[in-house]
Amino acid sequence: MSRVRTIAIVAAACALGLPLQVADADVLITHSGSRYEGKVTDKGDFYVLTMAGGGEMSFPKSMVREVIVPERLRPEYQRMLATAELTDDAQLKKLLDFAGQAALTEERNELLAKAYQLRAAKAGQDPKAWRELGSWCQGHGMKAETDACELQASRLEFKARLAAAGQDAEALEKLAEWCRERGLREETARCLSGEYERRRKGAETAGQKWELARWCQQWGLEQWRNQNQLDAVTAAASGGDLTRLDEFLLELEAGPQSPDAARACAQAIYRIRVKSASNEVMALAGLATWCKARGLKAEAAEAEAAALKIAPTDQKVREALGHVWDEANREWVPWDWPWRVKVLGGVTSSSYSDPSGITISSKGTHDAVAMIQVQFEALSPDPGGVKACLLQAKPFLSDKLLKLLERDEATWKSALGETQVQERLLKDQQWLTEPQRLFLSSMVRLQLGGTAQLLPIFTDQPAGNGCTVFEAGKRDEHLSAPRTVWPSLSGQRSPVLSYVRVPKTTAMLVRPRQKVVLTVLYIIPQAAGTATLLFYDLPPIPVELKSEPRPPRPGGPDQEPRRREPPRRMPDVPRRVPGEERRR
Repeated sequence: MSRVRTIAIVAAACALGLPLQVADADVLITHSGSRYEGKVTDKGDFYVLTMAGGGEMSFPKSMVREVIVPERLRPEYQRMLATAELTDDAQLKKLLDFAGQAALTEERNELLAKAYQLRAAKAGQDPKAWRELGSWCQGHGMKAETDACELQASRLEFKARLAAAGQDAEALEKLAEWCRERGLREETARCLSGEYERRRKGAETAGQKWELARWCQQWGLEQWRNQNQLDAVTAAASGGDLTRLDEFLLELEAGPQSPDAARACAQAIYRIRVKSASNEVMALAGLATWCKARGLKAEAAEAEAAALKIAPTDQKVREALGHVWDEANREWVPWDWPWRVKVLGGVTSSSYSDPSGITISSKGTHDAVAMIQVQFEALSPDPGGVKACLLQAKPFLSDKLLKLLERDEATWKSALGETQVQERLLKDQQWLTEPQRLFLSSMVRLQLGGTAQLLPIFTDQPAGNGCTVFEAGKRDEHLSAPRTVWPSLSGQRSPVLSYVRVPKTTAMLVRPRQKVVLTVLYIIPQAAGTATLLFYDLPPIPVELKSEPRPPRPGGPDQEPRRREPPRRMPDVPRRVPGEERRR
C-alpha cells in the first residue's frame, strides 16, 4: 500500500454536509492518520476519492499511508467467522480487530450484536451475570446495551427484595426509594400502591387532592400525579373557587404538569372571569389576551368578539387586544397574525420546471403537479431575532443547512468557490440585527375537498441570498438530478434575507412588511378543481386550480405524430423593490 500526506480538493457537496460514509466504502488513511471514506480510484500518480455526496478529493500517492478495500478482505473475515467461537473473548477480540482494520463496519456491528445475544441468553435470571454483561458492553462502547443490562439486573433483584419486605410499610417505602433511584417506575408504583390507595380515600377536597398529586410527583408517579391534578381542578371548578384555581394554574405553569389539567384549569378560570367581566370592555380585552397566551383559541376569540362588539373602533381596546394599525391599508391587524397572504393564481400540469434546471413530474397518469403562487408578508418580526427563528427551523433542517441559513462564514466559504460572492455575502452582517421572521413552506398546506391536508413537495427558487441543496441518493423521486444552485447576488435589498431550499422544505428569513412571491408545489390526485390553502394559522383561503392543456398523444386518430411541448411555467409576478417608485 502507498503511504501519504493529503492535499484535499473538496467539492461543494462535501461542504454542505452530505454523508461521507457509505456501505462497503474504501478507506484512505493519510500519513497524519486522518481517515477518509468513499470510493478510491487509482489515477497513476495520485488517488481520487469519490464521497457518498458526489464530491471528490485528490491525494498524491507520495502522501498516502494506506488504502483499505473492504471487499477484498471480506472473504478472509467470513472464513475466520465460520470457525470462531463467539463466546470466547479472545477469539471475539481477534475478529473485532480484523473487522475494524478492514473497515467492515457493518460486519463488526453485527458481530457485537450476536455476541451480546449469546451472552444475554446465558445470563438468564442471575442479576450478577447481567451486571457482568453490562461491564462487557461498556468495554465495547455499547451504551444502550449497558443500560439495558443494569435495568434487567435491578428488576431481577427487585423480586427478591419485594419478597423480603412483605407487607411492612416502612420496608416497602425504602424499597420504593431504591426503585426510584434506578428508574424502575412500575416497581416503585407497586411498592407504594397500598399507601397511595390509603391517601386517595382520604383526599376529598380540591386542596387534599392537590397535595396527593404533589406526593405522587415526589415519587415520580406521573400517571397518578396527572389524574389527581385533574381531579383537584375539577373539584375547584365545580365549587367556583377562583382563588384555588389561580394557585393551581400558577403551579402547573411553573413545574411538571398534566396538559389536560393545565388546560382544564385555564378554561375553568376563563368561565368564571368572563361572567364577572359582563360588559366591561377592557376586562374582556384583557381576558382575550390572557387566553391567547395559554392557547385557548376559542375562548380568546369569544372574549375578543365580545369586546369589539361593545367598542369596535376604540384604540385602547384594540391595543389591549394586541392589534396594530396598518397605515397602508387603513385597518387594524391582529398582532398574533404574523402573516398577510394573497393567492395570485393556481394551475395544474403534468410537470414543472424552473430556471435552475430542476424538473418535478407527477407520479402517474391520474396525478398532477399543482402550482400555487402566493404573495405574503410578515406583519411583525419574531421578537427573539435570528436565534429564535433558527430554533424554529431546527426540526426541519440539518445542522449544516441551519448554518447556511444563518450565513455561517466557515460553512459558506467551504461551499462557495467564488471570492466575489463570498465577500459580498459575508461582509453584509448587518442583517443579523435586522427584524425578521422565519417562513417554512411546510406550514403551507393544501386541502382538496374532504381529503387529508397535503404538504408541499417543493417550491420555486426565492429571490434573495440562499441555496438549493439535494443529497445524492436521497433526492425525491420527482427531482430530475441532484444539484446545488447558488443564485447571483444583485446587491439589491431583497425581502428574503436568507433561504435554504431542500425537497419538501423551503426555509426563509424574511424582512417584515415586505412582500414575497413564491410558487408552492403539490402532487394532487386530480388535474383541476377547487382547493383550500392553509397558510399557518390564518383563516382558510379558497384556491381555483386551472388545468393547463396537455398536448395530444403522438399517433392518435387523424393526427400526425408531434413532439410534446414543454410545460409552461406560471407567469412571474413582478417583485417590488423598496425605493423603486422613488427612483422612477
